[in-house]
Amino acid sequence: MHFNFNGADCTWYGFWFAFGLTASVFLLFSAAVSWTLASVTREHWASVAPIAWALFASHAFHVFLSWRYFFAGPGVFSTVITALLGVGAFRESRAWPRLRLLADYLSGRFPLPYLQRALTIAKFEPGVYEVVESFVPGGLASWRAHAGAWRQSGRHACPGGRGLVMSESGYILKNADAVASTRLDVLASIFDPWTRAHLDARGLSAGWRCWEAGAGGPNTVRWLAERVGPTGHVLATDLDPRWAAAAIGANVSVLAHDVTEAPPEGGFDLIHARLVLTHVPERERALRNLAGALRPGGWLVVEDPDPDLLPLSCLDGPDEARELANRLRASFRSMLAARGGALAFGRRLPGLLSGLGLADVGAEAYCPVVHPSLAVLDRLTYEQVGKGLVAAGLATEAEIAEHVDNVSCGLVTPLMAPLITVWGRK
Repeated sequence: MHFNFNGADCTWYGFWFAFGLTASVFLLFSAAVSWTLASVTREHWASVAPIAWALFASHAFHVFLSWRYFFAGPGVFSTVITALLGVGAFRESRAWPRLRLLADYLSGRFPLPYLQRALTIAKFEPGVYEVVESFVPGGLASWRAHAGAWRQSGRHACPGGRGLVMSESGYILKNADAVASTRLDVLASIFDPWTRAHLDARGLSAGWRCWEAGAGGPNTVRWLAERVGPTGHVLATDLDPRWAAAAIGANVSVLAHDVTEAPPEGGFDLIHARLVLTHVPERERALRNLAGALRPGGWLVVEDPDPDLLPLSCLDGPDEARELANRLRASFRSMLAARGGALAFGRRLPGLLSGLGLADVGAEAYCPVVHPSLAVLDRLTYEQVGKGLVAAGLATEAEIAEHVDNVSCGLVTPLMAPLITVWGRK
């Protein structure tokens, strides 16, 4: 049957044939896009999520057209495709891991404190569910064994403990802060060569089982994993392990853990903690936990600053700029001390390790005077603690901004407190 359309001689056969080809091309294009999206890693998903949801929306509209104007076959086929696209996009979104964690809490797999910590991290890491499964001491099987008793008792703490983690309310330099990841990388650039030399000096080799306590970022964890190789294992723990989770691999696991709680089981050939115990109010208890987790012959390496040994922020520069830098540093340290920080802990570490019965105790100090990353670290530190200093009445926003400008233009060169590195063998 022929008909005229805008002066063109058309047939119903040609019209439907062209329409079918158009629909086929659309479906083939959708299949190619879907195949490509399936290969996108989680860390890059945010950049392609709008494409995935646009594809889902176009297919949802196609479902409406199929059921409204065609027959059951295309309608069912379009519905299935749209449903699969929607599930795939949703599973990669931030909502999915949080919903899975909530379902596991309701089913008794995760007690409430683990759920709360996991949901906090899931806001920042869409693929966190795999990490959360490693949060549970003894694995999920252990918690399934405790789940019935836990839910029946209605407790909101972990069996045998005082809760998931100690409160971070007093800790200033939190991993949740926007600049935390960058600051951790800068700290690594300053301290990693020093730290790695001391860990290598302890005989670190393939097959060792290591615990990086208070890991912060992934740098040291990855380096340890390379050293111990596929026959060894590295456990990284932190109150908030969102950044350390990037190091997860075949021989690396990550656990949300408070060093003042019972240590992970299994024993370790090497335990390392850097810039951790100074900020822990129950630091001596934490140190006993670390030493107690060593295997016979295992090494404990602890690195903490001793700000009281070098209370000044800088030694040179114009009088006003230097005085402002030193005044702000004194205010920062006052706030640390008020929140439970220890400003003279580093010097006590050799005696504490000896008192725990460790042998071959040794100690050295590292104090970088000039380093390209010191100015960056100083700026990032005040970006993290600035609001706290202002709220406490210890500084003004104008003073902090002036100091950051002075450092940026090279008027003053910031210093770091000496890092005391101590080691001992069980």
